[in-house]
Amino acid sequence: MGVNPNKGNVIIVTTHNESVASIVNPHNWYNLEKLSEDDCWSIIKAKAFESGDVPELFQTIGKAIAQQCRGSPLAANMMGAVLRGKEIDDWKSIQDIEPSNIEGYQNSMVKVLKISFDHLPSSSLKECFAYCSIFPKDSVI
Repeated sequence: MGVNPNKGNVIIVTTHNESVASIVNPHNWYNLEKLSEDDCWSIIKAKAFESGDVPELFQTIGKAIAQQCRGSPLAANMMGAVLRGKEIDDWKSIQDIEPSNIEGYQNSMVKVLKISFDHLPSSSLKECFAYCSIFPKDSVI
């Protein structure tokens, strides 16, 4: 369709960082609230259990894991993907990971990313990610 100067155009900018959004000088600003723990649990359930039937034992642990997502849909989605097809002992091990001593959204996301990395299906994928981490941000590889 392209840009049409007669009808006007809309650009949507999404970010977790207000300073990034302020750079584009938005006309309208919508600050979305974090998801509830129940919403995070719904995302985890949908990703982890195709059938939608969740055994009672998984529900208790899953709700505790949903709380650790701190309202982030990305974290809930990643946790659900990591937990898919896992046994109850795997769920418990993820639940028992100590929260970071440093508070804040960004650090909780690092924790979720670390859990996701630790549960990659092969060591060669881990090696690939580790290798890529030596390059500075925005490097051309």
